[in-house]
Order: sequence, then C-alpha cells, then structure tokens
Amino acid sequence: MIARRRIALGLAAFAFAAGGPTDAGAQLQLPGALGGSPAGTPPRESGNTGGSEGPKAAPKPIVVKPPTEDTILGHALVRNGVDGAMTFDRQGQAAAGDVALTKLSVTGDKISSPTKTCSLDVALASPIVAKAAGRPAGAIRYEVPLAACPFTIDVLDGAVLVATPTPTCEFKAADCRVELGGLWGPAAADITDKRAKDLERERVRIETTMRANFRVLLHRAGKDRAAVKALAGEQAGFSSQREMACRDYKNESVHGFCSTQMTEARVLALLSKFGPDLEKEEHRHAAHDRAKATRAAPAAAPADEEAPAQDASPER
Repeated sequence: MIARRRIALGLAAFAFAAGGPTDAGAQLQLPGALGGSPAGTPPRESGNTGGSEGPKAAPKPIVVKPPTEDTILGHALVRNGVDGAMTFDRQGQAAAGDVALTKLSVTGDKISSPTKTCSLDVALASPIVAKAAGRPAGAIRYEVPLAACPFTIDVLDGAVLVATPTPTCEFKAADCRVELGGLWGPAAADITDKRAKDLERERVRIETTMRANFRVLLHRAGKDRAAVKALAGEQAGFSSQREMACRDYKNESVHGFCSTQMTEARVLALLSKFGPDLEKEEHRHAAHDRAKATRAAPAAAPADEEAPAQDASPER
C-alpha cells in the first residue's frame, strides 16, 4: 500500500513538472464525462446560430386516401356485426355503374308492443340508386333515398357508417320501429384471428397518423385560442364517442374492428379540416404514385429490326 502511494506521488510530481497543475488537471476525466477541448480552442456554439439556415418548414399532414365503394360492393354488411343485413352493388356497367342498395334486412321493436322484437326484409321493387354526396366529413358519402327511412353512408374499409335524420325509423305497414344508424360491417363470426391481428396493427398505424395530423392542425391554429380550444375539445371527445359507437359491436373486445374503422373515420375528418392545402397534398401524392408506377413498369421490349431485303435474282 505504501509502495503504491509512493508511485502515485511520483507520477503526480512528474506531471506537475512537465506541464504544471493546470495541464495535469485537463487530463483528468470522470467516467461518462465529455472530453475537454484543447487549450486555445474557442468554445462551441450550440443550437441554431441564425446563419444561413432559414425558418423550419411548416409541418404537413399525413395524407390518407379514403376507401372507395369497391370495399363494400357485393358484401353483406351487418349492423354492429350481428343485426340485419345491407348490400350494395353497381347498376349498369360494371366499372362505371351507379352504386345502389340491393338488399336491406333490419331488426327492431314492434310499434304496437315495444317490448317485442320484429324482423323485416325491406321489399325493394328495384335497387335504390345512391346519390354521391361528396366528402363533407372526409370519407366518401352517399345518400340513400329509402322512402320509409332515408339515410346516408360514409364509406370505410369494408364497412359503412350510417346516419339517419331521426334516431329511429318506422315501417308502419310491418309494425316495426328500427334503428339504422351506426356501423355496418362484417359479421363478428366472420372476423378470423388473423384478421384480428391485422386490425390491431392497422389500428396502431391509424392512431399514430391521427395524433400526427392533430398536432399539425394545432400548429396551424397558432395563437388562435378559440381554434385551439375547439380542436382540443373535439379531439378529447373522440375517445368517448368511439366507445359509445363500438360498445354494441359483437365481440369488439376480441377483434377491435369497430374501433379501427371509427379511428379511420376520425383521421379522414381531421384531414377534411385542411381544406385547399389537403387538395394540394393529394395531388402531390397522386403525382408521386404515378411516377413510382411508371418507374416500376417494365420497359417495352424493342421491336425486332427488320432483316435486310435479299436480292432474289441469281448471280451472274
């Protein structure tokens, strides 16, 4: 122990003689500490110096394409995954025909005896052509002029979100009062375990997109307190609205189909708030997709060169 102290004192004396106490101290570092700068080096400046770098570009929304009607055509859509059935298809030419309601079965309560249930296959003399109504809430919307109960549908991925002017509709000839509003999608029994896992991954992605686009909206609102308050309140209420909409979907806690679709609808609704800026982003993304498809397409094989014409005359 004494020998070690003598060696340490000797090394310290040597260091002092070689460079003085200041230089010796400069060589001392604790584990994990940053190395010091050599003597005479000017201190580093941190952060943006305000030189050539300009202001940061404003954040842009993550563009999501709304699902088209092709995701629902020909499929039996069931309210809350368990009640009734609704089917849409095209009328006329396969690719350009109108979207039409071709089948509707509903369940409800008897008008004359509300404690008893009723089931009704709505007799459609002919398919009811749905009218395109734009994208007022981000998703593609159609109006269905059913005489006893007109309603609208917002097209989601393999599902439709139905809204009616009144909470219930009455089919008096059948003594049946029904609720059409809510999410109509696949029967819960048809959602496989694999599909449920895919939905879970999709829901994580969509929720990430939703939060990102919400932050972009807040950034654009800036110091407008009223706009910020309205956005924050609307977003805060979404979770409870989704819970209310999905609590009756059959086996929702197992597959999460309704939650995924409602979150997608919320993403599209947030995107609709960007107005003309969203249209620019959609055009930019569409151009990018076209360019990408063009690059991926195989180049056309060059046409075979024609063989030189042969002189058929015999040599002389």
